[in-house]
Amino acid sequence: MYNLPDKSRCALVLSALYPPFVIHTSQAEIKSMFNELKTAQAAAYLLHKAGGTMKHLKLMKLLYLADRLSWQEYDQSITGDEYYSLPYGPVLSKTLDLIQGNVFSATPTPWEEWISDKENHQVSLAKEIDFDDEYYLDNLSLANLEILDKTFEQYGHLETFDLVKLTHDSRHIPEWENPTGGVRAKPIKIETLLHHLGRTSEQIKTIIDDMKEQAHIDRVFKGLGND
Repeated sequence: MYNLPDKSRCALVLSALYPPFVIHTSQAEIKSMFNELKTAQAAAYLLHKAGGTMKHLKLMKLLYLADRLSWQEYDQSITGDEYYSLPYGPVLSKTLDLIQGNVFSATPTPWEEWISDKENHQVSLAKEIDFDDEYYLDNLSLANLEILDKTFEQYGHLETFDLVKLTHDSRHIPEWENPTGGVRAKPIKIETLLHHLGRTSEQIKTIIDDMKEQAHIDRVFKGLGND
């Protein structure tokens, strides 16, 4: 398994080609950094480690914990998703839509190619993972796989509602807030999460600036791909 080239390295190339390299990226564009294929492969990897089938809710909790650990160790997430506090704990917003079947497409989505919905609120692998093919999980880096392995090793043995209880515990997940007053969901800001992971205000600003730069580069590459 190889790491994909880090497109952030291309910032230096872009800055050389188009000086000065000014980034005009909004918070909304940062929020659109969700990578469905990468998320689907991460979910498939966790499902494989669990024997191929898992409760929806447990998969959601493991993906959140994996993203959280990735922020802690690498200052970036695996999925690029947005986070919300719901009554059953923190969730990944767009991933929840996929799990619940709220995304409609005339052709199979990357999620549907990897993940199959089952009865009794479960999901399963839509296809087996070929570990003999080093490019099979081509959107996951070695660092991503390390995070997923650590997450499953620490939490994979827990029952679904033990994970729910853990993600409600402020000693473990202080960024989760119980939505009250008729509010169904409360956003968990990246800044809030990073603060609880021990980052300083200056470090948080640097991380957010890096996210803006990455969003800009992704937009440039997307535009090149559409030419």
